[in-house]
Amino acid sequence: MKPARGFSTENRVPTFGLYGEARQDEDPGFLHLERISISSQPFDGVIKPHRHSELFQLLVLQRGSLSVVLEEVELNISEPTTISLPPGYIHGFIFNKDTEGYILTLALPLLLDSNADLLSAQLSSEPKVIPLTTREPATKQLYRLLELVSYELRYQNRDRILMCEHLVQSILIWLKRVSEEIQPENETSTGTDPLLSRFKRLIEDHYIEHLPVGEYSEMLGVSPSTLNRRCRTHLGESALQLIHFRLTQEIKRRLTFTQRNLEVISLELGFEDPAYFTRFFKRETGLSPSEYRSENNFGTQDR
Repeated sequence: MKPARGFSTENRVPTFGLYGEARQDEDPGFLHLERISISSQPFDGVIKPHRHSELFQLLVLQRGSLSVVLEEVELNISEPTTISLPPGYIHGFIFNKDTEGYILTLALPLLLDSNADLLSAQLSSEPKVIPLTTREPATKQLYRLLELVSYELRYQNRDRILMCEHLVQSILIWLKRVSEEIQPENETSTGTDPLLSRFKRLIEDHYIEHLPVGEYSEMLGVSPSTLNRRCRTHLGESALQLIHFRLTQEIKRRLTFTQRNLEVISLELGFEDPAYFTRFFKRETGLSPSEYRSENNFGTQDR
């Protein structure tokens, strides 16, 4: 498939916080909403291919048209559409003149108890391209939710953090609903590999068990080499890296939002040796569990 106009993914793809900004690790509660016209203006409408390591994004096209690259797939879109972007996926955009809509960005540490399961479902899935033209009631509902988020972010209203949490949860529920309606259509239109969708669902079910790649490939009915090849081709990472990524995200969530001691967390997540738990996490993140907790703790209490 030919790259979209102005795109090239042959060179090393950068990892940003927001596009063109420093990473937001120091702000794990980050919630951002911006109009497409404002977000794309500094780049003359061209957002070059890049990925986010710890951000989930939802692009909502209300009017105009755009070209988008999702991994190796190029799409041209000219009708109201939403595009969900779990972390780790290469994506780039060219927004044509007068294109308008929203870009909602959520940092992974926003995984509060109230929406952890909802966001986890989005993180374990593929990017989704959802046409809105034939979904008028649902579309109006989404636009209203985004308008309410925008309002809360503009004004210092009392309890606005709590309000934003509930609005984010509502948007995730909305996305879950429409995603379930269009899953077969979406997999065909975006070129998503159904094998990888099944693999990610299996990871979600078994990541605490620390299963080797061979057991996952056996459940999928393919060889480990085939599974690894498909993962690297479509996602740019090995099967084992995807398994470790999901486990690491869960460790981060428990370090950030609970006060359980490290030994308890390690046992809960299938590590029989707390020392190996520490080595694993530091290898994946560059920080020890204690260091990560120190940088990402908000006075949470045992639950």
